[in-house]
Amino acid sequence: DFPKWQTVYHYFRQWQDDGTLQKLNQPLYQWERTAGHDPPFHPTTQWWIVRRRSLSLAEVRYSLAVI
Repeated sequence: DFPKWQTVYHYFRQWQDDGTLQKLNQPLYQWERTAGHDPPFHPTTQWWIVRRRSLSLAEVRYSLAVI
Protein backbone atom coordinates (compact mmCIF):
# COMPACT_ATOMS: atom_id res chain seq x y z
CA ASP A 1 0.00 0.00 0.00
CA PHE A 2 1.13 3.51 -0.78
CA PRO A 3 0.41 6.67 1.20
CA LYS A 4 -2.03 9.22 -0.15
CA TRP A 5 -0.60 11.20 -3.05
CA GLN A 6 -1.07 14.40 -1.07
CA THR A 7 1.27 13.10 1.63
CA VAL A 8 3.92 12.13 -0.90
CA TYR A 9 3.60 15.47 -2.67
CA HIS A 10 3.85 17.35 0.64
CA TYR A 11 7.20 15.75 1.41
CA PHE A 12 8.43 16.13 -2.16
CA ARG A 13 7.71 19.88 -2.08
CA GLN A 14 9.22 20.25 1.39
CA TRP A 15 12.40 18.43 0.37
CA GLN A 16 12.59 20.37 -2.88
CA ASP A 17 12.19 23.71 -1.08
CA ASP A 18 14.66 22.99 1.73
CA GLY A 19 17.36 21.54 -0.55
CA THR A 20 17.12 17.92 0.59
CA LEU A 21 16.62 16.61 -2.96
CA GLN A 22 19.66 18.56 -4.15
CA LYS A 23 21.73 17.13 -1.29
CA LEU A 24 20.69 13.63 -2.31
CA ASN A 25 21.13 14.20 -6.04
CA GLN A 26 24.59 15.76 -6.06
CA PRO A 27 26.58 12.89 -4.48
CA LEU A 28 24.69 10.34 -6.55
CA TYR A 29 25.39 12.31 -9.71
CA GLN A 30 29.10 12.57 -8.83
CA TRP A 31 29.22 8.89 -7.94
CA GLU A 32 27.68 7.95 -11.29
CA ARG A 33 30.11 10.21 -13.16
CA THR A 34 33.06 8.70 -11.27
CA ALA A 35 31.88 5.23 -12.25
CA GLY A 36 32.36 6.23 -15.89
CA HIS A 37 28.75 6.86 -16.78
CA ASP A 38 27.82 10.14 -18.37
CA PRO A 39 24.05 10.65 -18.25
CA PRO A 40 22.63 12.23 -21.39
CA PHE A 41 20.72 14.77 -19.27
CA HIS A 42 20.95 16.58 -15.96
CA PRO A 43 20.02 14.12 -13.21
CA THR A 44 16.62 14.51 -11.64
CA THR A 45 14.83 12.76 -8.84
CA GLN A 46 13.44 10.27 -11.33
CA TRP A 47 16.94 9.66 -12.72
CA TRP A 48 18.52 8.58 -9.45
CA ILE A 49 15.51 6.46 -8.49
CA VAL A 50 15.67 4.59 -11.80
CA ARG A 51 19.47 4.44 -12.04
CA ARG A 52 20.11 3.54 -8.41
CA ARG A 53 17.15 1.49 -7.33
CA SER A 54 19.60 -1.03 -5.84
CA LEU A 55 21.47 1.68 -3.93
CA SER A 56 21.81 0.68 -0.31
CA LEU A 57 20.82 2.94 2.55
CA ALA A 58 24.40 2.79 3.83
CA GLU A 59 25.65 4.28 0.55
CA VAL A 60 23.13 7.12 0.77
CA ARG A 61 24.10 7.83 4.38
CA TYR A 62 27.78 7.88 3.39
CA SER A 63 27.05 10.27 0.53
CA LEU A 64 25.14 12.62 2.82
CA ALA A 65 27.92 12.50 5.41
CA VAL A 66 30.42 13.58 2.75
CA ILE A 67 28.41 16.73 1.93
